[in-house]
Amino acid sequence: RHMLIGQLCQSVFGRLPGYQGVNDADRLAHDPALLDRGGRAVTHNAA
Repeated sequence: RHMLIGQLCQSVFGRLPGYQGVNDADRLAHDPALLDRGGRAVTHNAA
């Protein structure tokens, strides 16, 4: 369930700034505008 919520949030917040696809997640994680709004980058640690 958590993965689905994360994917939905990634899709929504990826499209809000005008990105057409959601394949830009790595680039968006370092986007200064998103870092300013969220306060930190979202990182995914390998298990």
